[in-house]
Amino acid sequence: MANVIKPKRSSVAGNVPTTAQISQYEIAMNTADKKIYTSDGINIIQIASGNLSGLSDVSITAPSNGQGLSYNSTTGKWVNSNAGTGTVTSVSGTGSASGLSLSGTVTTSGSLTLSGTVNSVSASSDQAIVNQHDGNSPVWYGRILSKNSTNDRAAFLGTYGGIAGVFAHNNALNAWADLYINTVDGSGGGTVRLPSSVLINGSQAIHAGNYTSYAPSLTGSGASGTWGINITGNASTATNSSQLNGISSTQLFNNMGQNHGTQTDFNAISDFGVRYVQGGTNGPTGVVTNQFYGFTLGLGNDYALSSYASQFYWPRAAQNADTYIYVRDREGGTWGSWRKIKAGYADSANTANNADTVDNYHASSLWRSDGGVWNPSANITLGQTANGQEWSFDITRNGYTGGLS
Repeated sequence: MANVIKPKRSSVAGNVPTTAQISQYEIAMNTADKKIYTSDGINIIQIASGNLSGLSDVSITAPSNGQGLSYNSTTGKWVNSNAGTGTVTSVSGTGSASGLSLSGTVTTSGSLTLSGTVNSVSASSDQAIVNQHDGNSPVWYGRILSKNSTNDRAAFLGTYGGIAGVFAHNNALNAWADLYINTVDGSGGGTVRLPSSVLINGSQAIHAGNYTSYAPSLTGSGASGTWGINITGNASTATNSSQLNGISSTQLFNNMGQNHGTQTDFNAISDFGVRYVQGGTNGPTGVVTNQFYGFTLGLGNDYALSSYASQFYWPRAAQNADTYIYVRDREGGTWGSWRKIKAGYADSANTANNADTVDNYHASSLWRSDGGVWNPSANITLGQTANGQEWSFDITRNGYTGGLS
């Protein structure tokens, strides 16, 4: 039977042999701690451990998944730390990195693939960041994206279907948005340099550098003049136009181009001008007809109809109405009452061949030649005429006969 060699040992956790218990080169073990010891004749030396944390030059604190060991020259121990921390000074070759935090200067050769979020990239050499894609495939390549996640809008550099450019997109509307270009100092209105051929929605844009090469005409006819545009028809001269704001010269005095029954309410007339009103709403009161001709005048270009205006309207004679002119004014946005423009004495004269008074004397006070009774209201005094002749009259006043004085 083979001999069994049993070194000195302990099953109590934490027990470490002393130099008195083991001599130089002698071995002792602690099965509870999974450690092996020896002696150099002066000190006890741990030469093995079942756990990494059991090594004398390793310090493990709250380990977690994905951590590694890094050497701390200050403590002289290996300590656990998160993977990828620290400073990467140089990366070479072809490969990829995920979850790597880089700070400072990173020098690369070959291809470097980064996933996740890249906070900032600064490149100082020519063609420092290059993405090359050949062909016309309808996919995006090499996009450098700046995005507003709140408004869901983005601007980016890239190539698509063989076209390279700067783009702006409204992702929420699935539409292309305006791209704002400013000067380098952030102010607006700077010069934007574009190539000689510029397409807008697929069509050639005409500018000062190429206008002589194109004929901008809907009919396709040749262009002439300084800008290459030839205008013919009613707009050829500014002094002869058949319409003014869509209204012809005859329509200006024909209900402003509106139909017969368009206006029915005087308060609903929305602008100055000559109009016919087929209705009496808010019109002159006491008039038989509900049909009026007239016009609305303004106070001046600095006042709108809604503030100040004057309306002149008269009834349509065919409706057996009176022939007076009626007028009302709007002051400070409020229409006043309608007023009838009177004809003076003619209003009470009835007819011109049958007046009641002459020079304010009633007909009963006049000496009539038709044999009618003359009944004056006072005595009459007759003076001598210029040639010395005298006249006598029989005067009856209130039934009595009187003489002359």
